[in-house]
Amino acid sequence: MSQFFYNQLLTVAKVAEIFGVSESTIRNLIRKGELDTVRIGTNPKGKGVRVPRSSVDKFVGDQLSKTRQIRLIRKKEKDNELD
Repeated sequence: MSQFFYNQLLTVAKVAEIFGVSESTIRNLIRKGELDTVRIGTNPKGKGVRVPRSSVDKFVGDQLSKTRQIRLIRKKEKDNELD
């Protein structure tokens, strides 16, 4: 495996640190399918779970899109109230 690819796999703890949330919040996002994972080894306690950097980037992009959509809807609602 190339060093580049390995550096792109993040632990749950590292993703939690990046987002400023708890590890359980990240695990919940993983369970809901909002973050993709790669399993390394067969550890039954989930210690081998890694999150690809691309999944983190996609999640952030999706959240920004949702935020923009909500802002547009609220703006339209506000504009309609003024009419």
